[in-house]
Amino acid sequence: VLHSALLASAIALAFMPASIGILATACVSRGIRRMKAKGISLFNPKSIDSIAKLDVICADKTGTFTQNKMVLTQMFDGQSLINVKKDLVDGSFKMLLRIAALCCDGEVKLVRGVPVESGDATQTAVIAASMEHLGLGKYELDNIYPRMAEIPFDPDRKLMTTVNIIDGKTYAIVRGSVEVLSTICEGDCSHILEAANDMSGNNLRVVGVAMKPIDDYSADLSHEEIECDLNFIGILGLADMPRLDSKASVKACKNA
Repeated sequence: VLHSALLASAIALAFMPASIGILATACVSRGIRRMKAKGISLFNPKSIDSIAKLDVICADKTGTFTQNKMVLTQMFDGQSLINVKKDLVDGSFKMLLRIAALCCDGEVKLVRGVPVESGDATQTAVIAASMEHLGLGKYELDNIYPRMAEIPFDPDRKLMTTVNIIDGKTYAIVRGSVEVLSTICEGDCSHILEAANDMSGNNLRVVGVAMKPIDDYSADLSHEEIECDLNFIGILGLADMPRLDSKASVKACKNA
């Protein structure tokens, strides 16, 4: 009996290496079929082992968890902070929004009552807010306050500047980084930087707005001559709204 048991064990061990390969292949194939049934395409079966060891998934926020569509949510006029969605946009905040929209490009059209934006997300968000709270779109703004010149946004300067006619006078309007604007605006800007930091801490994209009158405007003026000695107007806080399915997607990843 002992001899027969030893013989049976030897035969089983002899076949084991080959059977392990068959069993592993069958298990992988079954796993691929189960994943395919859940809408998952797997091109490299060897990656299954790596996927099973995942602890952290790193993903780009914009367009993955958010809609990649900026919305104006807060405004600071140098004294007060308002929530655009809850508070009344009036007085100095109307002026801030109008001035900021003048220094923006892009197009926003209403299609069956729904705004459709074309252009830079930050700029079109400001124009959309102008349409909602001021009743002024890009076409109306350009007709009422003609743009004479533009210095396009530059990643090095972190600013965009336009020269507009407002109530018969020429003004330079500068929009961009609050940190940069604080160095070219007149007066103490410490409270401006503090407000900008608070808004950034709430996951908002922060945009500063400043302006100054130009008595003798000339096309020969450099951006250094225009973008200096500015009067701070305010700060805009914009949010990239989350996708409606983001919560469910995060939950599905945790469950996986």
